[in-house]
Amino acid sequence: MASCFGAGCGSGGVRVPDSLKGYQIVVSRRDTLSQAFIRTLRENGFAVRREVRGGGRPAAGLMHFTFREADAVATPWLHARLFDTRSGVVLAAVAIRLDSIGPDAQARARAVVDSLLAQMSHSEPSP
Repeated sequence: MASCFGAGCGSGGVRVPDSLKGYQIVVSRRDTLSQAFIRTLRENGFAVRREVRGGGRPAAGLMHFTFREADAVATPWLHARLFDTRSGVVLAAVAIRLDSIGPDAQARARAVVDSLLAQMSHSEPSP
């Protein structure tokens, strides 16, 4: 199980939060991890595109980066932010220790997407 900051890590089966229904997700980077994010988001029922377009459906951008403290023995963290492309408001954010989720891009993408969706589901009112 991944160690997360600011969200409960999901383990699959997370429903798409109502607040994201109708959104298209923009993933503009073309690296291996971004490709894995695209696959994982599509598996969760999202429409994914590469660029922001005006006048269309609401879009949320996915930004990700790794961060490590200056200390040589510090553990790197994978940070991800899902933000509304019109307002810039951060919809969900997670930070996951890289040593807790495995080395391959698909495992990392799954941990991040599950965590982002779980965080958004927990912030919505229960029916």
